[in-house]
This record gives sequence, structure tokens and C-alpha cells, in this order.
Amino acid sequence: MLKLCVRQCRDAGHSWQELGDPLGVIVTAVLEGRMDEARQSFNAQVVEAFTDEVRGDGLATVTGLVGEFEGYGEGEPFVRRIGDHTVVDIPLHYEAGDMKARVAFDTDEKVAGIITLAPETP
Repeated sequence: MLKLCVRQCRDAGHSWQELGDPLGVIVTAVLEGRMDEARQSFNAQVVEAFTDEVRGDGLATVTGLVGEFEGYGEGEPFVRRIGDHTVVDIPLHYEAGDMKARVAFDTDEKVAGIITLAPETP
């Protein structure tokens, strides 16, 4: 369904940025600690594994590398299909550099994984 929605939106002339904005809501909720909101989009495995401690450790690591989150980076989200998952990379901008959030969606359109990566990571 997500793949069909993305294709229909692109066919209708919407930009990748417009498509990425709703996905950015999930990323923003995680970054800002609004986990009750973010968890509504997670599948059961991610709800169980992505604890507040895991989130805190991940954010501390990223902050140590590139400083505080300042907003979304330049460029459009990159969407592709990998196996049974739709994977979206969203550019992020931090005070000392850029990163990207990678969000994977399962066939039920729930978040099956979320991670912050260096922008050059394939």
C-alpha cells in the first residue's frame, strides 16, 4: 500500500520532499522524545526493541559525532523497495554535519526499523 501511495503521489506531481514530510513526522517524534506518538507507527518488534534507553544511547552517539539536530537536510528523501520492505532515507542536518534517517516499513506499513546513518552509507 505504501509503495502504491508513493507511486500515485509521484504520478500526481508531488515532490519527494512532499512525500518525505509525513515520514519526517515519525523521525521528528523520535528525535524530540515523543515516543508514545512514534510508537503508534512501529510494528510489534520495534515497539519491544526500541526502548527509551536504546533511543537515548543512539541519540547520544549521534550528538557526539555531529552535534545537535537542526532540521532536515537538503535533498529529497530516497525511497526504494528492499525485499518485503519499503525503505526511505531522509536527509538530516546537525550543527556539525549531515546524517540521514533510514526508516523501513513492513508490508503492514508499520515501521520495521529506524536508524541514523552517515549520509554516504549505501
